[in-house]
Amino acid sequence: MRREDHGAREANRGGRLHQVSELREATAALARVLADEGRLYEWLLAIAARERRSITTGDVESLTRLLEEKESVVERHHALETERMTALVAVAAATGGAPQTLSLTEVVAALPADERGAIIEAGVWLHAQAVALREATKRNATLLHHSRELVDCWLQHLRLLVGSRLADTAEWTPGEASGPRALDPTA
Repeated sequence: MRREDHGAREANRGGRLHQVSELREATAALARVLADEGRLYEWLLAIAARERRSITTGDVESLTRLLEEKESVVERHHALETERMTALVAVAAATGGAPQTLSLTEVVAALPADERGAIIEAGVWLHAQAVALREATKRNATLLHHSRELVDCWLQHLRLLVGSRLADTAEWTPGEASGPRALDPTA
């Protein structure tokens, strides 16, 4: 009987070691994705700083290019979200949790104590980047809101861009590029 107990304990121990190994791999993948997301947030912060300069100087063309660059970064972020969910599913499988509700705190709690530092640092850094980006975006939105002249210039620039693109179609007539202001001054 003792021999059977020992065998069952060894099998259980082996299963736990396999589970810990899977958790380590999944957590390492999650940490890589979090680091990649953080780098994208840094990129977006750099764009936000350039946006601020463009807003304050009234450089509409630069602002338009920055918007296009930002859209590209956001597309990359969407791809990373898929990778993050894949990593979370693997972590959830190793911990027995549900990937939809699994928090970073739960991931850290499931790790051996000596391996928690990297994921904690990644989460803290990512959170700091996200908060900084949110604040930069708020500042830029406020600047744009208060810069009616820039908004008017940007609208005129966009009209010209749209007008030049429409010029290639049979439906466009030169009179369509000009017209009343798009913004209601009472709004």
